[in-house]
Amino acid sequence: MAWDRLDFLFKLAQNRRPTSTAKRVLEETAGFAQILLGQQLFQEVLDSDPAVAVTSGHVVKDELLVLAADPTTPTGEENSIWLTGNEDYIPPNIVPGDLGYTTRLYDNSNVFLVDGKMDEYGIIFVHKYGVALVQDPIGFQTEFSFPLKVTAYRYTGGKGAGASRVVPFTAQTEVLVSHNLGRRPMIQIQKRASGGLFGRGGFGSGGFGTSQFLAPMNPALYRLYHEDNNTFRVIFENVYDGQITYI
Repeated sequence: MAWDRLDFLFKLAQNRRPTSTAKRVLEETAGFAQILLGQQLFQEVLDSDPAVAVTSGHVVKDELLVLAADPTTPTGEENSIWLTGNEDYIPPNIVPGDLGYTTRLYDNSNVFLVDGKMDEYGIIFVHKYGVALVQDPIGFQTEFSFPLKVTAYRYTGGKGAGASRVVPFTAQTEVLVSHNLGRRPMIQIQKRASGGLFGRGGFGSGGFGTSQFLAPMNPALYRLYHEDNNTFRVIFENVYDGQITYI
């Protein structure tokens, strides 16, 4: 029996392996809908309040951003695909304890498209790719006007799983680091030191100028505390410059 596309896609959306057309969704074994690359993963732990996330610099709020019609849309399907030119918009209810990561679509006159109108004209906003799809653009234009506009929150922080992160610090006695690597990330703490042109205590010291370099910090000079699964704190015995690298 040939695969029904809707059945196939629905099984993938439910994280089920589509192994047989004779099996219902719950009869299929568990699986993953997509292949995820490490460099696609968000590194930052986002605050539940989007206003705080925006202040942190990891999120941007696009306000009434005007979308552009996809110029590659075939004849007869005009106005069915609209592009923001961005990626990584944050869907509602993805961030734990979501306190307002909303996505709102508007027409050209800034008329908010309520859920009923979105359903009526088959409008879907694909957050990952920043694309709006309109199933019935002709019907839409009998009541509203193009181009579409969107107000939504977009992730702009670092991405990549397993990559090392570097936190520089200057004249600090304490550094608090937020991460998403679990309870015990691997941590290297280095302090900035001065030395001769050919290295610490080298020939150039005093005569030919000095250079600065990073050297592993003696554990006796700091205390490391794991505050929770997503935060660790380093308290130094004195004021130091340097960097913290963690994986």
